[in-house]
Amino acid sequence: MEQPHVFQLPLAREHRERATHLAYIAFDIFRPSERCTSSRKALCFRRPDPPLKGYQTSEDAGQACAGSESNRPALFWKCLLHRAPSASSGSALALRGNTKLWNGNWDHAQEHIDTLVHQAEIHSLAPFIAPGRARRGELAILRGDPGEGVEDLRTSLAAIHAIGYELLTTEFNISLAHGLKAVGNGGEALDLVERTIRNVALKGDTLYLPELLRVKGDVLLATSRDHEAAEKCFRQSIEASRFYGAHAWELRTANDLAALMVATRRISEANKLLKPVFDLFLEGADTADLKRARVLLTG
Repeated sequence: MEQPHVFQLPLAREHRERATHLAYIAFDIFRPSERCTSSRKALCFRRPDPPLKGYQTSEDAGQACAGSESNRPALFWKCLLHRAPSASSGSALALRGNTKLWNGNWDHAQEHIDTLVHQAEIHSLAPFIAPGRARRGELAILRGDPGEGVEDLRTSLAAIHAIGYELLTTEFNISLAHGLKAVGNGGEALDLVERTIRNVALKGDTLYLPELLRVKGDVLLATSRDHEAAEKCFRQSIEASRFYGAHAWELRTANDLAALMVATRRISEANKLLKPVFDLFLEGADTADLKRARVLLTG
């Protein structure tokens, strides 16, 4: 005799809530989180605009996700990195991992990235695994292993394109261009940067335009030794940085342009360019870009 069906309302409610939560995951994977977008911008802009109020320093940016009460998994990746099992607790330290890459604290960045990938894998968060592995590629390039980094970034970007999660594509393309230049594929690096600049112009993500112009100048300088073309790109990058108020990008490009000026015996001009940008920063003295600027100014 067939057993009568028993309605288990609490269990049904639990499954309904889980299904609703998964629907939010599917939605939020492709919808940026405004708060974390502002946090990412705070890393570069270094000044309080209306959407960035309260996030004036890199440490503020790292803290931005920590106070969020949202449990939306968009924060898991919109904040770039995490080190906790759940999306909400992962978002709490997410952007801090990215500031480790920015500041040159690569050992801590490695810890965050490894934990991120591990948590994404054990919780079957497939859309987050490829970006996590791309972060590993970025770090490998920074640590002097461009061959491994380029391979990781190529594989990860292919997976990212396949799932349509393009939020970090511009950033990863920039890192891939660095790696390609380092392994001697300057032509491919230049093509990638120019293509990414066109995509930014068409689709947005203008946060990265100053850095793209800087990388283009860097690639030109390394491959063709065309000082004039490289300097033009650097000056365009500085102009774009000032337009957007992106002082961190401005400093990074000013370092490159000042180094070029020093190499061409324009030391006074280099100091005149770099000193005002360097003086904009009241904190972060241990970051890689400020350390480099200090060496250029005192060398």
